[in-house]
Amino acid sequence: MLSFALNYYATGLDARSFKLTNIAIHSLTGLCLGLLTVLLLSAPALPAMNLNRRHLIASAVMLAWLVHPFLLTGVLYTVQRMTSLAGLFTVLGAISYTYGRLLQTKHCRGGWFLLTGMFLFTVLAILCKENGLLLPLFLFVIEVCFFRFQTTTTEQGRWLTFVFGMAALILFTGALTVMLTHHSWIFGGYQVRDFSLPQRLYTETRVLVWYLRMILLPDIGQMGLHHDDIELSTGLLSPFTTLPAVILLFSMFVTALLVWKKQPILSFGLMWFLTGHLLESTILPLELVYEHRNYIPAFGIILILLYYLFQYRPKGLHIALRVFVATLYISFMAFSLQARAGQWSNEFQFATRSVRNHPRSARAHYYLATRYLNVSSSSQAARTDLLAEAERHSNEALRLNPQMFASMVLLTYLHGLQDKPVPPQLIERMQSTLENHSISSSTSNALWLLTECSIQQICRLTVNTYLEICLAALTNNTISAHQKAIILKYLSIYFGRGLRDFDTARFYINLSIKEDPEYIDPRYNRIEWAVHTRNYSEALTEIDKIRALDTTGKESLKIHQLRNTILGLYHKD
Repeated sequence: MLSFALNYYATGLDARSFKLTNIAIHSLTGLCLGLLTVLLLSAPALPAMNLNRRHLIASAVMLAWLVHPFLLTGVLYTVQRMTSLAGLFTVLGAISYTYGRLLQTKHCRGGWFLLTGMFLFTVLAILCKENGLLLPLFLFVIEVCFFRFQTTTTEQGRWLTFVFGMAALILFTGALTVMLTHHSWIFGGYQVRDFSLPQRLYTETRVLVWYLRMILLPDIGQMGLHHDDIELSTGLLSPFTTLPAVILLFSMFVTALLVWKKQPILSFGLMWFLTGHLLESTILPLELVYEHRNYIPAFGIILILLYYLFQYRPKGLHIALRVFVATLYISFMAFSLQARAGQWSNEFQFATRSVRNHPRSARAHYYLATRYLNVSSSSQAARTDLLAEAERHSNEALRLNPQMFASMVLLTYLHGLQDKPVPPQLIERMQSTLENHSISSSTSNALWLLTECSIQQICRLTVNTYLEICLAALTNNTISAHQKAIILKYLSIYFGRGLRDFDTARFYINLSIKEDPEYIDPRYNRIEWAVHTRNYSEALTEIDKIRALDTTGKESLKIHQLRNTILGLYHKD
């Protein structure tokens, strides 16, 4: 967030600035991976290798990683700076630790490099994204594969024991604390998912195999931002590819254990990849597939591929031929990256390509529908056809995901733009979905869009119909107090801004605050209705309550300006 703030301070909301910063982070991370490769290839567990060969392999690994099209979302999907920046600190931590261990093999002091790599860079990585927690495990993989806990002095042994002992204690204590304090979030999070914990674990085996395939031989026709079209695994044989995926991953793990002495690079690469997915591809109730989860794990697979290309010694395979093969492979990925980046350069083209690559993705169809809707506002001549296309893709999204409330709202909006009544079955479907299915953040956001649309009188819903839709959500058995507070706030805004019925608006906003007293947003609406009814003393009292709740001071400037505005209105009246 600090890096985004600096971008904003320097150039405002200029998208190019944010993208260039992401590319700079990516480039620096690639250079650091090259340096890490050189250091790892100097480790005592590997056969002696001349400096030129180490630099050649490291350069190939660095270039292949930098231009790999599968890693694009970690850079061009701007908010995933959290992934790339966490990745940078993870690699810097690995460099610091590896350099310290190499110093120790030469009878030099390197303990502080170990501490820096293990603790300082872990903290920095975590401050970017939670999977920075994996850095100590990455360092454990480096230690096991390349240094094997061998030390030249007793002091070094004590340092090593201290570093890993402290890391293990902190990780165990942290994991136990999270499990005890956020147990409901970890396992209760599946209430808003379309899959259970066992289904996620089964499905992730197939997802990891797909990741492997995309890293080894990228196919941009299968890549995209939306992967909600993946078939769920409900058992080892449903679908049948689940069992082979489980066997392959288990074989990778066993192979890594069996060859760690004779083939350290193979063991390291496999364990690095598997370790990199421990947090986001196991028990946490996250989305099933995101390509940027491979940002750092991909390094292990790329290193295996290029190391054995240059080090495998069949007769007749000259070094020039190896360089030629590596160049072809890297060039293929570079051209693929260029093609994929071109698709991302145009929003409408990106949406169209997303549907083409993933025709069974409800999100891809929904996104394309919103692009058609946006284009229709600037093209009056083709407006009818564009709105029809938007409606067609909205219907397709709803067909693919019958519980996609956002598509129902979009269809309601499109009917309003085309002066068509909302079909009764669509209203019934909205009510049924809100009442019987878990209400996620995207559902809540869509309900807000329906509120705005109704206030603007684009969505042709009667007051009673809008009320019934919101009440259906409020009667959902799984809804939390905070979610209730949000929906009651929407009702208040609808009556206050849409109907100018401030008494009813105050009634609903009071219910919202009662449901979640620490939720600040509804209190601003209470101030809004108090000002509209010229009850300035109530508005000022509410500002004092917001100040008391604002423990971080985030709201201080806003409430200061609001207070001055209210005092000005009071004196004017």
